[in-house]
Amino acid sequence: MEAWLALIYSIIGSFFYALIWYAKTWATTNPPEPFSYTKFAATLIVGGAIGVIFWLSGSPETQENFVDQIVAYGAVTAVVETILKAVLGKLGVKYPGSVKTILAIP
Repeated sequence: MEAWLALIYSIIGSFFYALIWYAKTWATTNPPEPFSYTKFAATLIVGGAIGVIFWLSGSPETQENFVDQIVAYGAVTAVVETILKAVLGKLGVKYPGSVKTILAIP
């Protein structure tokens, strides 16, 4: 069971990251941005991929530092997703949640 903890923690971390980011954009946008299942799913997929990578690399996971690991995986998800958005944006690929998508820049 311990080997799967990286995947589980990473998905939970990306889940909270996505919800926090949505809450921030909802509260600061007028009118509030509608919830996007596509953006949410993309964040969970990135978080799951990160969890698989950490799991396969043998990252030691324990249930004792659950909150620390969820925060760390959420942060890694944020960094990786930002890099993906930047790289794919430069390649002309529209990534869910990219700045052009959020701001509707043509």
